[in-house]
Amino acid sequence: MKPFMKKSLFLVLFLGLMFYKVSEVNAQVTPTITPLPQELVEYNLPYPGLLPDNSLYFIKSFRDQLLLWTTRSEVKKANLYLLLADKNLVMGKTLWEKGNEDLSIRTFEKGERYLLTGVITLQTIKNREDLPPGLRDKFELSGKKHGIVLNSVKDLIKDERWVQSMETTLNLLHQAMQLNLKLKP
Repeated sequence: MKPFMKKSLFLVLFLGLMFYKVSEVNAQVTPTITPLPQELVEYNLPYPGLLPDNSLYFIKSFRDQLLLWTTRSEVKKANLYLLLADKNLVMGKTLWEKGNEDLSIRTFEKGERYLLTGVITLQTIKNREDLPPGLRDKFELSGKKHGIVLNSVKDLIKDERWVQSMETTLNLLHQAMQLNLKLKP
């Protein structure tokens, strides 16, 4: 055999063995996760951005209020309320995971108030004209996702004061879901 062929054969065998070992290692490291039996809701939550525990959060909050104040289209405003509700849900969950329970509960409540206000905006739209296709369903999916997240956090709460606050938050969600159901054609 020529030296070039020997080197090529050695390189091919070496690369093949290396990839074989890498795939074997990856297969051993992958844990199996058993999913919890929950209702599957195909609804993607947005990236929350700055959290309320950040010193610059007031700028984000001001921007959100400015957007709500300057948005004239009721449909765009309803979508904005939905976005803010979803962002507050993710922020609340993240704060909970960081151990900031008090701020987390307040953020959850703020998000559910946005969701309820968004559904009330949908009612206003329906009283004037037909709702855009799929908008009510989008709110319904979001509400289901909110229920899953809020109930999973509620199950972890040990402080009675936070349990009461979470009940208030879940009541806001329930109101939004009931109003949304009334909007069905």
